[in-house]
This record gives sequence, structure tokens and C-alpha cells, in this order.
Amino acid sequence: MADKLTDKQVADIQSRFDFHDLKEGQAELINEIRVAVVATATLINLHCPSCRESSLALTHLEEVMYFADASIVRNGKAISKAEPEEKTTEGQPS
Repeated sequence: MADKLTDKQVADIQSRFDFHDLKEGQAELINEIRVAVVATATLINLHCPSCRESSLALTHLEEVMYFADASIVRNGKAISKAEPEEKTTEGQPS
């Protein structure tokens, strides 16, 4: 066992466990994911019997939401919704 952490290991631990402030636009992205997860959880509760498997499905949805949120917050940028790209035909100006 090593007696000292590498700089990379220290940075990884800090990234995983430090508090990350939300940047502009991130709350909206996180909420969009939350809405989709809640809709999926609702479908599971409506259409699946109450059993171990449906309970696990809901637990994994919690994990989905957690890791999706973490990916947005930890990586430090807000991704704005992309405008639809204009289709161009080869050789013609857009």
C-alpha cells in the first residue's frame, strides 16, 4: 500500500466529494433530467407490479439522476440547448 496519494488521486477525490456550486444554466438542465426521471418512475409505478424488481428499477433511477446531475455539476459547464441546425445541400450556401 502506498504511503502517499498522487496528485491525480487527490484531484479525483476532491472532484468526487467537494461541494460544487451550480453555474448558470445548470439548474435548468438538472431540472430537465429530474422531470424525465419522475416521468419514468411514474410509468414504472403505473405499469409494474409492486415487487423487488420494480423497487430496484426505482433505486436505479435514483442513481441515474444522481450521476447525471453530478456529470453536469462536476464538469463545470452548463450546456445550453442547441438550436436546430439548418440543413444544407452540398455545394449550396446555408
